[in-house]
Amino acid sequence: FGTVNVVDGSYEAFGTRLAIESGLINFQGSLSDPNLNIVAMRRQQDVAAGVRVTGNARQPRVQLVSEPDMPRDEQLSWLVFGRSGAGGETGQAQAAVQGAALGLLNKLGAGRTARSVGLDTIAIGESKFGLSGAQVVNLGKEISDRLYIGYEQSLAGAESVLKLIYTLTPNWSVALRGGAVTGVDALYSKRFDKLR
Repeated sequence: FGTVNVVDGSYEAFGTRLAIESGLINFQGSLSDPNLNIVAMRRQQDVAAGVRVTGNARQPRVQLVSEPDMPRDEQLSWLVFGRSGAGGETGQAQAAVQGAALGLLNKLGAGRTARSVGLDTIAIGESKFGLSGAQVVNLGKEISDRLYIGYEQSLAGAESVLKLIYTLTPNWSVALRGGAVTGVDALYSKRFDKLR
């Protein structure tokens, strides 16, 4: 039983790192499921935007907040992009909502979702296979102990890449990429976390 007062820290919401301005973590029993009351904001812009997190650690409730108060799509645009979605920039609020939904997928259920459709990885973020530009959807599956297949699709355009990684030995593997980024890589890795 007790309360932890967060003095300084950051909170990532919808792909954006926010500064925690007030935070209380209240324990009443199980250490794995405390009650939360956190406000984290993005302030270095015309409209301060952020989130209020309440509920408990197993089922947090995330609510958008802004100063001054405004409609949810505008709050999300200021939070994700740091600017208004109104005016001549069509589709920006919709893109923010899409990014928010994808961010929630990453945080809350990507592992379960991946397993339910027979994959090992479903993630949204920067490219690991060499695609440039905006965020990508990354899908991956280990076919065997030696063969991994990964696929990335750009969220901003039609670019995609398929990558096959075949492990030759514990230290050596070969990677073959095709699509928007093509090539063959020989990869060497050495682990230093084991004592002989």
